[in-house]
Amino acid sequence: MSFPAFGRIALCAAAVAVLVSACLPDAHKDYEDFLSNTEKYRTTAVVDSGPVDAKPPVDPIKGNYFASCYSDLMAGNLNKMLRFYTETEFVPDGTGGKITLKLYPFKVTARSFAKTETTNIPLNFEATPVDATGKFKATSASIDIAGAANPFSGSDITISPLTLDGRFTATGKDKFCSGFAGKIVKPITNDFTAACLFYPLKDGDAFDFPGGTGESLSIPSLSLTLKQDDFVCQ
Repeated sequence: MSFPAFGRIALCAAAVAVLVSACLPDAHKDYEDFLSNTEKYRTTAVVDSGPVDAKPPVDPIKGNYFASCYSDLMAGNLNKMLRFYTETEFVPDGTGGKITLKLYPFKVTARSFAKTETTNIPLNFEATPVDATGKFKATSASIDIAGAANPFSGSDITISPLTLDGRFTATGKDKFCSGFAGKIVKPITNDFTAACLFYPLKDGDAFDFPGGTGESLSIPSLSLTLKQDDFVCQ
């Protein structure tokens, strides 16, 4: 190819590039708009850094907590949340400590806080380190949840792996939270992220979804009503 011919091709290519770039949208701005518009949907399983003075408890804590985990896959219907009877033990150690969690999935029909209302097969997270700000992260290679505790389809669920990424601070006696993230490999394949809130309850305490619409979760013994926007972890 002669240089003049090559030059003509190069000029044409440059002209086409200018025309195309003039017609294309601003990719950077579009990405920023996307992040802004979807921010609320990307926060459910993200643990906030929390207050800079957040610290774990200085005393041992042992008790049973009601955990409810909301994901955007539930499209605003809290009745579709996974719920757990959670045996919790925190042991302080220097500036941090260790937390052990045993999460027993509640049956879909359960409306009373009792282990007899669960499938009785726990998700175990043993002696997980808690740092000086109360943060902890625990991973299980694989967990199974029986269909009786699956409010989506009633099918058995396998999540592999599953990570809890949470915070247990000085207020942990009254409540704590955790992200809940993993990959569903059964009965379908899909990423799963959620935010879980944990509140101490006594055996026999009730919980319900008023009106049957799934717009809220009610825990009368705590005078507490939770809605979708409450499910963030800070």
